[in-house]
Amino acid sequence: MDSYYTTQSYYDTWAPLFHPIFNEDEWPLYDGTVIVPPESMRRFGSGRPKSTRLHNEMDVREGKTLNRCGLCKQLGHNRRSCKNINQVQ
Repeated sequence: MDSYYTTQSYYDTWAPLFHPIFNEDEWPLYDGTVIVPPESMRRFGSGRPKSTRLHNEMDVREGKTLNRCGLCKQLGHNRRSCKNINQVQ
């Protein structure tokens, strides 16, 4: 590999231009204006993003369907919450 692509060569190229301050306590105090973004543009970090879709009359559900248990075949619950599990087996 050519010495031009080494890390040391990269450092030597940029070292005279930048003088990093590693410790935050050594940073100069900032007395300029503080920019605060508007709340309406703020992103919420957790959870599923809210849909921006506009709903119409086709999106209205007619009624809630009842669950049917796969074990005892009764309406109103599923096999996970079945109270008749001992009777079926």
